[in-house]
Amino acid sequence: DEERLEKIAKSMVIARGNKGLRHVGFFNIAENICRGRRSYTAYVYPWGEQDRHDSWESSNWSGNQRWIGTEVLSPSSLIELQEIVSTKHKVRAIGSTHSFSPLFQDSKDGILVSLRKMPRRLDINAANYTITVDAGTTYSELCYALSKTAFAIPMTASLPQFGIVGGVATATHGSSGMDKAGNLKTGGLATAVVAMDIVGPDGEIRRVSRGDEGFEASVVSLGCVGIVVSVTLSLVDRFSVRQRVYGSWPPGDDERCNGQLTSMLEFLPEAIQDCDAFSLFIDFSQDSSGMLVLKDFVPWEENDNCFSLQSPATSLNGLPLMTEPITSFLEGSTYETTGLGPWYDKLGCWTKDAIPFGPQEDAELQFEHFVPIEHVAEALERTKIVSEHWKNILYSEIRAVRSDNQLLSPYSFASSSGGLGISHGLRGELGEARVVEAAAVIEEGLEDLGPRPHWGKLSAFKRSDFERAYGEKLVRFQEHRRIVDPNRKFTNSWIEENILEL
Repeated sequence: DEERLEKIAKSMVIARGNKGLRHVGFFNIAENICRGRRSYTAYVYPWGEQDRHDSWESSNWSGNQRWIGTEVLSPSSLIELQEIVSTKHKVRAIGSTHSFSPLFQDSKDGILVSLRKMPRRLDINAANYTITVDAGTTYSELCYALSKTAFAIPMTASLPQFGIVGGVATATHGSSGMDKAGNLKTGGLATAVVAMDIVGPDGEIRRVSRGDEGFEASVVSLGCVGIVVSVTLSLVDRFSVRQRVYGSWPPGDDERCNGQLTSMLEFLPEAIQDCDAFSLFIDFSQDSSGMLVLKDFVPWEENDNCFSLQSPATSLNGLPLMTEPITSFLEGSTYETTGLGPWYDKLGCWTKDAIPFGPQEDAELQFEHFVPIEHVAEALERTKIVSEHWKNILYSEIRAVRSDNQLLSPYSFASSSGGLGISHGLRGELGEARVVEAAAVIEEGLEDLGPRPHWGKLSAFKRSDFERAYGEKLVRFQEHRRIVDPNRKFTNSWIEENILEL
């Protein structure tokens, strides 16, 4: 109704200008909304380029994927981008360069395009609860802008610095808790996508919306269906997150948690039925519980003292409640443990007052695998057996994601409400080859559970493995890609060797 829309409008604290968000001040759009114009535009550029990887023109942020010698173009207009796409033989887009896999590597006979210099866009449609952003926008920028409004996005990933389009294209995710019926609650970042504008091989723009034919192959697309220039996401009312943290970090830091790794892994299925999202940080090489983070989504509340009205249990499965901040958590800055905070600070790990920090000081290499959530106990036990002797692991993180309708979502299993994700961060100096070898051992150990790797991380999977893992869904994706890009303009050698039809 109009009264509610006016209330929402007055709560928006967005300054408008073609150079970005330069200050915070009330921007009253109630009059426009009441006259029937139910959207407004702001250009988001709150902290310049500080969250970008400095050497993005030659490598990804971890340095294991390099494209030295490849032409990297940065169009500053849609017309310029359309001209590039229509005239070049091979084109791949690069975003914030946070992917570890060769998925976004260049082609030997092609070019790369970055969209960070394209015109900025942030359009909120208050009536429809949607937001449309340009393809160069990062989650850092999106969350910062939304932090000044009455809106939120349903979920973020741990890192805030990577691009939205790259995040959804690789099925990047946050985490989900489980309801009493045993079903996961929250999907990956791609679940929020309502529509996308995509430049095709002829330079023309097509719009793909939820419910359209081919939409299920267009979001988690691996960059194979064109160059996305804008994406529309669904919004929810802003909310707070009540966070409860149990155990210890670093592992072994609290002797009460020593000898508790097996107990923690066995208890996890029960623990996640009591929250909206969770993360378990552990080191399989140390017999310690690690740190279990449980998150409850509660109505928006700016008074932190309300946490005391529903104080968390001081222990969980024998593990102590953590209330003090952790310094230098995973190379980042201070990590706040138990407490209440706004969604934009608490959904991920490295944001304070909607401003991102960490953890990009030391290069690391990651791999992650998903199995159906019903195999949680067996998958964790097998992973422990394989990785308990690793000495160069920085951490492992356990999360879960609800299934969605995207054909290439690695956590969408036919017989399950979603997937369990087991991620490992290893020291970058090990080199990609050794990390891929470690991934291969995990993949072999989980083989009969039907593992699928994260598209943006390292893996030993080859064509036959992907065909076995995705089956008919992969065939349907290949068919759609062939329709929208018959000459394979938006592929590279790795994609053609492992993903595309022969």
